[in-house]
Amino acid sequence: MNDKQRRIRKFSDLGFGLVLHWGLYSLYERGEWVQYAHNLDIASYKKRISDFNAAGFDPQSIASLARKNGAGFIILTTRHHDGFSLYDTNGLNDFDAPHSSANRDLIKEFVSACNDEGILPILYHTTLDWQWNGKTTMELDNTEFDNYLDYLYESVEILCSNYGQVGGFIFDGNWSRPDMDCKYDRLYGMIRKHQPDAIIMDNTGLERPGVRDHHEIDAVTFEQHAICEENITYGDNIAALRWLTFNDHWSWSCRDFNFKSGKEIIEGLVQSRRFGAVYTLNMGPLADGSLEEMDLALINKIGRWMEIYGDAIRKGRPMNYSCSGKDFLLEDANACRGYYFCHELGIAGLDNVTRNKKDISVRKIFKWDRPVHSLHWMDNNEKLKWEDEEDCLAINCTGFPYGENHVVRVAIIEWYLL
Repeated sequence: MNDKQRRIRKFSDLGFGLVLHWGLYSLYERGEWVQYAHNLDIASYKKRISDFNAAGFDPQSIASLARKNGAGFIILTTRHHDGFSLYDTNGLNDFDAPHSSANRDLIKEFVSACNDEGILPILYHTTLDWQWNGKTTMELDNTEFDNYLDYLYESVEILCSNYGQVGGFIFDGNWSRPDMDCKYDRLYGMIRKHQPDAIIMDNTGLERPGVRDHHEIDAVTFEQHAICEENITYGDNIAALRWLTFNDHWSWSCRDFNFKSGKEIIEGLVQSRRFGAVYTLNMGPLADGSLEEMDLALINKIGRWMEIYGDAIRKGRPMNYSCSGKDFLLEDANACRGYYFCHELGIAGLDNVTRNKKDISVRKIFKWDRPVHSLHWMDNNEKLKWEDEEDCLAINCTGFPYGENHVVRVAIIEWYLL
C-alpha cells in the first residue's frame, strides 16, 4: 500500500463516527440554514455573537462520549455558510468565537480533547459564504471570487497550522459554483504540506452523491442517501461516507420532532458497512453547545449495540457472497473469520407473551466454498449449527433470548485456511 491507500484504509476501518453541527445559527433553534432560508437581516444576525456564550460546550466530555460509544472520529463545523467561525481567524475578520461572548477558540479545545481521547478530529469548513463583503459567493464576479478564495485559503491554513494533529477536512459548498475554478490544487496541496495524514473530503451535495471532483479527495460523501451496489464504486484509493441526521435538520431545531428510531439508525449503520462505507451520525448541540437529550439517548443506545458488535463494524470488509434476504457477510482481512449480519430475527419464548416468536430461522450463504469449523453469536457466544448444502452454507440462527432484540444480530464464522 502507498501512503494514500494507508490513510484511506485507516479511515475506512474506523467504521463509525459523529458530527457536531453547531454555530451561531443554533441560537435560533430553527436549523443551520435559518439565516438564508428566512432572509434574516445580516447586520442583526451578526450582532447575535454577543449571545453566543458556548457555556455548555465541553469538548472533553463529548470526545469521551464518542469513545465510550464506539465512534472513531468526530466532525465539527468550524465555519458554516453564515461565515461565523468557531476558531480564531487571526485578524481575517472579527466574526468568530473569540470575539463572541464565548471568548474562546473552540476548535483548539476540540482538537486537543479529541487527540487526548484517541478520537480523530475532523474539521468541516464551508467553501460557500452568504455574506462575504456584503454578497453571497454565488453573486461574486471572477475577481471578487478569486479574492474570496484567497480568504478561504488563509482560513484553512490557520486550521492546518495552529492546532497540532488534525485528522481530516470536509469541505461543503463547492456545488454552489460548479462553473468556477476553485483552485483545489492550491488548497489541497497546502493541506498535504501541513497535514500529510489528513483525510480530505468534499461534500458534493444532495444532487451529486458519491462524486469525486479531484484526485486529492480521499472519501466521497453520500449525505443522507442510502448506499447500495448501484451508487458506490470505490476501492483502496477512495473511501465513502454516509452522513445521517437524527431528524430532518443538521443543527438543532426545537420544532423538528421527526426523530429516527434506534432500528433505523442501526440498520443504516450496518447497511453502510455492508458496502464498506463509513457511517456518521449527526448531532445538533443546543445554542450553548450542550448536547440535546434525544441525541444523547440515541447515541447511548447505538453505543450499547456497538459495545457488542463493534469489532464486526470496524474489522469487517465486504465479501462477494449473496445471503438470505437482507443478510450479508463481512470478512476480517486479518483472520480466517467472517461476520454474518442477520436481519429480522425472531425472539425465542412463550407463545402467549412473545411477539415475532421464532426459535430458529435457517439462513443461507450462497455459493459458499470455505471449510467452516466454528460458528457462534457475538453477543452470548452461543454455538450455532450449520450444514454444507449443495452450493450454499445453511445456518440455524436461533432467536433472540426473551427480553432482547438487537435489530441486527451478528454471528462469527471461522473457517480453515484453504
